[in-house]
Amino acid sequence: MKHSTSLAVWTLALCGAVAGFSAAAYAQQDGRDQGQQQAPDPATQKEQQKKQAQEKKKQQQAQQQADRKNQPQAQPQAQAQAPQQAQQQAQQKKNQPKAQEQAQQKNQQRAQQQAQQQASQQAQQRKNQQQAQQQASQLAQQKQSQLQAQQQAQRKTQQDQQRAQQRTSYEQTKAGNIAQGQRLSQQREQALIAEQRQRTAAYGQRMQREEAAAERQGQALQQQRRMSQYRYQQQYRDGMRRQALIVQVTRGDDYYAQDPYFHTAPSYSYSWGGQFRQINNYGAVMLRNAVNYGYQQGFASGQADHEDGWRSDVRNSYGYQDALYGFNGLYIEPDEYAYYFRQGFQRGYEDGYYTRAQYGVRADGALTIIGSILDQILELRPLR
Repeated sequence: MKHSTSLAVWTLALCGAVAGFSAAAYAQQDGRDQGQQQAPDPATQKEQQKKQAQEKKKQQQAQQQADRKNQPQAQPQAQAQAPQQAQQQAQQKKNQPKAQEQAQQKNQQRAQQQAQQQASQQAQQRKNQQQAQQQASQLAQQKQSQLQAQQQAQRKTQQDQQRAQQRTSYEQTKAGNIAQGQRLSQQREQALIAEQRQRTAAYGQRMQREEAAAERQGQALQQQRRMSQYRYQQQYRDGMRRQALIVQVTRGDDYYAQDPYFHTAPSYSYSWGGQFRQINNYGAVMLRNAVNYGYQQGFASGQADHEDGWRSDVRNSYGYQDALYGFNGLYIEPDEYAYYFRQGFQRGYEDGYYTRAQYGVRADGALTIIGSILDQILELRPLR
């Protein structure tokens, strides 16, 4: 038993020694192999390179042979595909004009649509502008109508006041003359009535000639688009037509017989046309009316030219040229009345054109020339 145990121990030791020797041997062999791999033999390396070159040459020769075998087959295929390619190219060429035509049509359609849109926008803009202009014109007409109504009301008020002043002056003069017992002789009275008949007949013919001239000037004002001046001229003509009716009434002998002018003695002296004249109170009232009517009509005409944006041109105004507004053909010559009318007209035109009141005043809604300026124009000197 003891001998068997010793044998087993010895056997295990021997096996361990053999195992260690084998491991050492394997380690030495592995080291030699690694040394050989890390440093190959030059002759062996040349032989390997030669083999690799031969193998590469064989591969190239094999590839060339394969290419030669495949080339006859590729040519028929290319020949077969050539018509198809040509047909495809022809179809593409054929389709290109159609595509271009379609593109052009689309471009034309877009251009037409844009043109229509622009035309529609422009039409709408023109319509809006026309509407705006119409509205502005309507507003301007309304303002002008209001202004005309105001001017007509003012003129009517002025005329009413002047008539009232004339009636008052007439009654005062009549009462004063009767109280003083100043009356002309019957012979002198008949001479004055005869002069008045001639004066009235000549005045009626003159009014007819002025009506034709007024028509021509009205057309010229319309052509010049001087609408404010044209409206003034029409109002002036309306007043002259009413005046013509009054002149017809004052032609009868019964009227002259009842008019105190023809039997009233003179009260003033004045100078006109280089001559000294005498006139009674009724004639003096007519002279004052000529200056005041002239100032009022001149103011309206100057204001009209200012509204039209026209240059200051008093002598081409119809009122200045006619100069008989407010004259009924009685007591004085038409040329004499026209002279004093123009004196007031010129001053009124300047005030109206320059929107000022240098020569006149407004009293109770009526325009009248300043009294001191009126006296300077007339220069009436009392006889007593």
